[in-house]
Amino acid sequence: TSGEGAFSVDIIWSELTTGNQIDKAINEYHALGFRALYAETKTPLNGINDSTTENYIYWASEEDFAAKKFNYKETNLQPTEGTPIIFQIWTKINGKNQLIAETFPSVLQIYPNLTSVPDEGERQNFTLDADHIIAYIENITEAKAEPNSEYPTTAVDVSWTNPTSYEEGTKFYVAVTATDQSEPGNKPIVVKSVDYTAGTHTEGSVTIQNLKENHSYNLHFQVFASEGYSDNTMMLPNVTPKIVVETIDFADGSLQDSYIMGEMITIKAVVEPEEASVKDYTYTITDGNGNTKKGSSTDSDMSYTFPVSGTYTITITSSDNTSVEKSVTRDVRLAEPADLEYSYDDETHKVNLSWKEVESADGYTIIKTTDGSAEETLTTQTTSYADANLLSGHSYTYKVMATRTDGEGKYNSDYTDPTEKISVASSTINIQLPTNPADGKLGDILSGLSSKSIVLGDEENNSISISVSNDIGTAYKWILNNDFSIPISTSKDVLITEETEGLKKNAASGTTSNSLMLIVTIGGKDYSTTGYFNVVSSNKAGKLLSVNAPDDDEIVYYNAPEQLTLTFQNPDAPQPYITWTSSKPEVMTVSDNGTVTTLQKGEDVTITATVKDTNESKTITLTPYVKATGISLSVPETKYLIKEKKGVSVENGYKWEQFNLGISVESYEKEPSSTVEITMDREGIVTIDKNGNVTPVASGSVMITASIDDAKTSTTLILHDFDIYREGIVQAVTGTDVDTKGIAGSKTGKTYNFTIKTTNSIQSESELLNDLSFTWCFGNNPSDTIRGNFVVFSYELEISGAGLNGKIRRGSNIEEPIATIIIKNGSNDIGYIWTQTKD
Repeated sequence: TSGEGAFSVDIIWSELTTGNQIDKAINEYHALGFRALYAETKTPLNGINDSTTENYIYWASEEDFAAKKFNYKETNLQPTEGTPIIFQIWTKINGKNQLIAETFPSVLQIYPNLTSVPDEGERQNFTLDADHIIAYIENITEAKAEPNSEYPTTAVDVSWTNPTSYEEGTKFYVAVTATDQSEPGNKPIVVKSVDYTAGTHTEGSVTIQNLKENHSYNLHFQVFASEGYSDNTMMLPNVTPKIVVETIDFADGSLQDSYIMGEMITIKAVVEPEEASVKDYTYTITDGNGNTKKGSSTDSDMSYTFPVSGTYTITITSSDNTSVEKSVTRDVRLAEPADLEYSYDDETHKVNLSWKEVESADGYTIIKTTDGSAEETLTTQTTSYADANLLSGHSYTYKVMATRTDGEGKYNSDYTDPTEKISVASSTINIQLPTNPADGKLGDILSGLSSKSIVLGDEENNSISISVSNDIGTAYKWILNNDFSIPISTSKDVLITEETEGLKKNAASGTTSNSLMLIVTIGGKDYSTTGYFNVVSSNKAGKLLSVNAPDDDEIVYYNAPEQLTLTFQNPDAPQPYITWTSSKPEVMTVSDNGTVTTLQKGEDVTITATVKDTNESKTITLTPYVKATGISLSVPETKYLIKEKKGVSVENGYKWEQFNLGISVESYEKEPSSTVEITMDREGIVTIDKNGNVTPVASGSVMITASIDDAKTSTTLILHDFDIYREGIVQAVTGTDVDTKGIAGSKTGKTYNFTIKTTNSIQSESELLNDLSFTWCFGNNPSDTIRGNFVVFSYELEISGAGLNGKIRRGSNIEEPIATIIIKNGSNDIGYIWTQTKD
């Protein structure tokens, strides 16, 4: 009456046939479930369409298993005069819901207020025998797809794990269907696997070819066996063949226009198309000095710090397509000079500047600013500068830039921040007398003398000028060094110079102190004050700045003495007396004039130069080095090695076995500082240890070079592994005989064609055989030409790029002779290869 109905079905398995999937579901898996669906749409009657949802399947209980029956009931169904439905039977395999059987359709009729049961004619539709059931089996699991290595853009390799629930020995195969999602109208591609056996084949695979480039495919899997087949399940959506990288570029914002040494970058790139299968890339950074840094996008750290200034080339290359790359150049400027320090020397009237060295800088530019506006450019190649060109009563600031002579200024650093203002007082001491000298304040007026000096020999700083600005005194007297008998002046002003009489000039110890007394007479009464100043010995060369090696090369070679030089503050002035010392005189000596000589190899040596008068010193660290003068090997320039095996014998020491290069180094009867380096132009032919022992590995040609310092020598090894072929089959080395039966007594003979080849060569055979020759002979020994009654009508020999083509015509009365090929290098017999024939 409500317009809704229900149906109820009792499912009974008391007469169940044993050994099938349903029997296993009950007795082995102990999991049996049911589901009714509309046949046309395969949707459940209750509207739930997800087999992983708990109430999608109605599972039999323990009581149902004991009763061997299950009541399946659906309610709230809409009336229907005849709708086909199907029943599904489920179990659990490996913890997953697995469909194992499905009935053929039956018609469901639901009418209000009507209860019906099938009559006898309909019972066959409800009996699940082999004629009314579709049997399903477990599908594959854990599938994956990868681009095919040979045809990566049009084929994929598909692999999976085979089902584990089949009875051991069951035969089955897997069908994989590829459906084009980019063009759904394309015909699906179906590929069947080979036959597998349960319990033996746990993995399966197929290759799907003829796919379209850059298209996306859904992969369905279905298993077919004698006991049924699985459902057709899509397991791998959106599978694509390999999409090759077409372009690569640096990511936006990853690079600046220029950099400063010490700055760090992180390499970031983008590849196109965005769907490319392999987006990895490598990068190479080369600086202007030939140094190279390589890396990959798979590295955990892709940062790089520019170590020195110069023009850098940065290249990114696709790992998938090495022909796709992008290169840019970036200029890296010098770092700004660090730790700019300054001081003003009141005695010498100089500003002394210093800063830290900037690596790869050729020199430095200093901007001197006077009184905040006027600028002057100064240059130096060292990390300090003394500026004596100062004017009294003015102020100065300085800033420094590191420079390079190349690059037209593009490598120069930024300027440092300017120094604080340095003010230079007037060179004249202005003394303001007190109104009444008797009040005791006269004693302060010469206190400023203590910071002044007369520098002997320094024309710009060789005087002290003092003036008295107050004119209240009646008489003045200046006394130098307490010598009243030698008054300097009776005026109120005084000028003290290097030539002033009574000045103490004995400056051998460095500094001599002088006193100066001023006596002011007022009203017949004397008032006095005394000040002191220095006389300084003048080293016209100035401060010792550095010790220098020729051409800045700090290596001193044995048998090649080098003269060191010094840099002073005033390079044009005469240099003072210098003493020289070596930290390791047994390794490197230094003469009185600064000439260094290496005696033997050793650790670095420190050479010290000391100014005798001032005891100031500077050092330089030098490396002693003994060069090798030559190198030789005990092996010839070309050495052949032949593998000895059945059918191949070797003489004259050309056997394929380990040998030593016999490296000999020549020097000045001194042990060289360096070690021998051994290199090969090709890998995989031989291996060489550090002692020069050579072990053959494979056929081929390899040049070995031994080098030390400027000396080098080479040998070329040619390794052969010979085989003889007859009609494309290895003939002689295996010991296989050539059957010559049936030609005994023949007058025309018979021709056999043989080809000799070097096997496993990594070079062309023509190159490997270039210096060899081959000769036919017959018998056990190359000296034998005829064995027994064997008759040689004729034989032919030809050497070509492919090896040796030998033709042997045989005569009668043959008694199993041996045909031998003699391998020659020049006139030397270095090996033999034989092929045996028999009647």
